Amino acid sequence: MSSSTPFRVLVPLALVVLGACDPQVGENYKGEPLASMHGVVVNELDRSIGPLDASLVWLNSSSEPDTTIGDSEPVSGDFPAGFRLDVYRPPDEAALNDYTNGGEYPDESRIGVAWITALREGQTLTGAESEPYGIAEGHLLLYLESDVRPGTASEELVGEPLEAGFHLMDVVDQDDPACSRDGLDCLQEAGFDSEIEIRIDEVEQLDIPNWS
Repeated sequence: MSSSTPFRVLVPLALVVLGACDPQVGENYKGEPLASMHGVVVNELDRSIGPLDASLVWLNSSSEPDTTIGDSEPVSGDFPAGFRLDVYRPPDEAALNDYTNGGEYPDESRIGVAWITALREGQTLTGAESEPYGIAEGHLLLYLESDVRPGTASEELVGEPLEAGFHLMDVVDQDDPACSRDGLDCLQEAGFDSEIEIRIDEVEQLDIPNWS
């Protein structure tokens, strides 16, 4: 992992506190979530950084330059003691890493990869490398537009032939003997029953997943 990855644009996520009532049908009802994650936030600072926004930050490293896309919603309720993040739609097309190269390699996949973050309310990611914030150092969220086929570069990234849809992934540090990617962290499926820990600290202290 690396703390040198540049951030540009804040990416959005719907947040629901654990234990909240089931959503009621109405104008604000978003339907059933496509993916749900849960976890805690741990503040390593000796101070509070105030109200937080929870965000998914999708990074497309196949574009020129790298692109991050998304939005956020305020954190409320029992956050950070216990929270749930519900995702209701796939990432924007511009957030997908296109391993097919526009269809030139049809066996490959288009893949969204997101950091799971907590930022000071109203903070954008522009210049966030100098501000404390929180990130899940041990997890990433994947979105696969199509099934990942064996023997492809897409499989090398995600670690195994996964089915289309959302997947919560464990991050295996590049220095771990279990990781075979040269200079990059490895991924393995964690499952959505896994607890996510978002750690808040000064940015230079954060071990940001470096998958690409």
